[in-house]
Amino acid sequence: MANGKGKKPLITNSIKQPSFEYVVKLFNNPTKGMSTLLYIFKQDEEGELLLMDLTSKVLSEIYLPANKQEIISNFEYLSSGTYLLQIRSQLGFTKTEKLIITH
Repeated sequence: MANGKGKKPLITNSIKQPSFEYVVKLFNNPTKGMSTLLYIFKQDEEGELLLMDLTSKVLSEIYLPANKQEIISNFEYLSSGTYLLQIRSQLGFTKTEKLIITH
C-alpha cells in the first residue's frame, strides 16, 4: 500500500485554465467625431457594435471581426448629445458604454 495505512494516494491530474476577461475600452469620449474602440474577445470570436440613441433605438450596426481588436469610427454625422454603444460577442458577452458627441 502506498501510504502505509492501506489506502492508495489520491492522484488528480487537473490543469488549471487561466481565466479570460473581455476587454472593451472607448477612447476619445467625449468626442467631436472620431473614436477608437479597443476590444478583446476570446480567440476567433466575432461580435457586433450597436450604436443606439437613449431610447435604445438602433441607429447603426458595425461588425467586429475576430482577432482584430480595434476599430476607429467617425461619428461626425451625429448631432451633439449622448448615445449608447453596445458591444456584443457571439458567445454572449455584452457591454454598454455611453458615447458623448460634442460639436
